[in-house]
Amino acid sequence: MLSTLLFGLNSNPWSALMLSVLFGSSNQIKGVATQTFVQTNVQERLLPKVYAAQEVAILGIFGLSTVLFGFLTDQFGAKFIFLLAAALLFVSAILLFMFRRLFHFKLAK
Repeated sequence: MLSTLLFGLNSNPWSALMLSVLFGSSNQIKGVATQTFVQTNVQERLLPKVYAAQEVAILGIFGLSTVLFGFLTDQFGAKFIFLLAAALLFVSAILLFMFRRLFHFKLAK
């Protein structure tokens, strides 16, 4: 969230490169955490179905958001889109914090 906000406000190419590295690294950590959560909370026989549903949802949302954000970028510019993305990430972080009790994490043994 913070790297997206800083990237949107940035005009220096070198700091943009460093923010991209930061964003990529944090995105990889998020991916590992997501996969671990799925693998520890879903029965093994259901994993293929869960992963298939997850991919369908991700690809569908990606397609729709590409069209929507492409249109918004044409209307308002790239800086606005990065600020909007940071705001949406902030809202999702707040919602995750508010509803964290709905998620049941199993600790690895």
